[in-house]
Amino acid sequence: MDVHHINVLIERESGKTATAKMIAFHDLGTSRVYCKIIMFEKKGGVRKIDIITAFINMCMDPAFGLPKVLYVDNGSEYVWADHLQDALKLNISINGFDWASDRSAVVRAIPYNASAKQVEGWFCQMNQQYFRHIPGWIDDDRMNPKREKLGKLMPPYPGTFDEFVADVKKLVHGSYGWSPQYGELKGASPLEKFKQFRDAGWTATLVDPNDLLSVFTREKGHMVTKGHIQALGRYWTCNELNGYLGQRVTIHIPKYHGADKLRITEWEG
Repeated sequence: MDVHHINVLIERESGKTATAKMIAFHDLGTSRVYCKIIMFEKKGGVRKIDIITAFINMCMDPAFGLPKVLYVDNGSEYVWADHLQDALKLNISINGFDWASDRSAVVRAIPYNASAKQVEGWFCQMNQQYFRHIPGWIDDDRMNPKREKLGKLMPPYPGTFDEFVADVKKLVHGSYGWSPQYGELKGASPLEKFKQFRDAGWTATLVDPNDLLSVFTREKGHMVTKGHIQALGRYWTCNELNGYLGQRVTIHIPKYHGADKLRITEWEG
């Protein structure tokens, strides 16, 4: 997986222009891509929770599901992936497949070797063959962007952000999805390859989002008093807590995301 700019100018509500970011998960088995596109009204980069949310949404999609291995960069924005070591083992085949016990389910790219990630090649292909046809395209050189006329920047994308997202996804899932790919796919399109896997019996390993979110938490013991506990600056309660008055329970505090629900387990687990 990786995050890239889509080099198309989009007008913000403030009237200023910016480019959207794409969080992309590139499936090495079929060369299909699951993506989420983000636009910020003010300056800012993609946050850990943005990537986690995109990852969880992919794990809920029956065309993708939980991967066996996740290959990510070494940047600090991907530190959350280290929490997935056990979760990804849910998707390991045990039928005639010997998965080494010490093999990591999260693989990190060698620093300054971005070209080793196949998703980088996919971004390059999308830029060269597809995204450059979207109105507002400024190309890859930020210091010398493509111009409509000498001295004038390209006009921004003419539609809304939602329309832009729809156009990008048409290119990713439609135009690219049905285009023959060579190398590993040997002339088949990503969607044709996917159909071959499905016809052979492949199904996605789907995960409950609340269960997966609990991976990105830290445990803390807490005493139940007056039928509630206090965490994250708020009081939390439920009917089941009434039976644990005066006892310790374990609360699972999110590390990267906010929460309107909090997972609580017995002190013994």
